[in-house]
Amino acid sequence: MKNELIALLEKAYDDGIITSIILTKILKAKEVLKLSDAEFHQLDDQIRITTYLKKVEERKEKGVTYVGDLTKQYKITEEEKILLQEQKAVAAKAAPGKQSKQPPEPSVVKQPSEIPAVQQSGDGVLIVDDNPNHIKLTKKILEKNGYVCYTAETPETAYKLAVQMKPSIILCDFNFGIGKRTGLDLFHELKSKKTIIPFIIVSAYYQKEFVDYARGIGVTDYLTKPFEPEILLSTVKQHLSAKKKT
Repeated sequence: MKNELIALLEKAYDDGIITSIILTKILKAKEVLKLSDAEFHQLDDQIRITTYLKKVEERKEKGVTYVGDLTKQYKITEEEKILLQEQKAVAAKAAPGKQSKQPPEPSVVKQPSEIPAVQQSGDGVLIVDDNPNHIKLTKKILEKNGYVCYTAETPETAYKLAVQMKPSIILCDFNFGIGKRTGLDLFHELKSKKTIIPFIIVSAYYQKEFVDYARGIGVTDYLTKPFEPEILLSTVKQHLSAKKKT
C-alpha cells in the first residue's frame, strides 16, 4: 500500500495536477497505512523535492534554465534550496573527473517599456495566475497595448469574473497547487455553462504531453512561460481577430 501511495504522489507532482479521484486515493492510502500527518508530510516532502530536482534536470537537458516558477510550484523553501546546493556540492566532489556543464544563459525577456504602444482596442483580457509577479508583468504588457485587464489568482475567482465581466479572452495558468482546481477545471466549467471565450493556457509546463492534452480537450492555445511579450501580444491579437470573424 505504501508503494501505491508513493506512486500516486509521484504522479500528482510529475503531472502538476491532481484529480479528485487521485486525491481520494491518496487520502485513503494514508488512512489505511495509519500515517500521522507528520509522517505523511515527510513522505510528501521527499517526493516533492525529488520531483522538483528531476524537473530541473529535464529543463537543463533541453537548455531551459528558468526554474523560478518551479521553485514556487513545488514550494521549495530557502532552507531546502541550501540543502539541495550542499547535496550537489557533495555529489560534485564525489566525481572529480566529471566536469559540470554550464547551462546556457536564460534568454532576456524584453520589459514592457520596450514594446511600442498601439491604438486602444478596448478588448477585455482576464489574466488568471497564482503568481502576482506574472500577473503584474502580463497586465502591464497588455494595458500598454490598449487592452482592458481583469485579474484573478484562483480559478474560483476567475469564474465569477468571467461571468460578470464577460472578457474577450482568458489567459490562464495550468497549475494552482496540488489538490486545488486547475486552469483546465476552469475551462471545463465555463464550457459546461456555454460560456464561449477564447481560452489560452499560459504555463511553465512545456512538455509536449501537457500541450497536446490541453489542445485535445479544446483549449484555444497554449503558451509557455517565460514568454516574449511579442509572442503574447500576437497570440492574443490572433485569437481575438478569429473570434470577431465568427
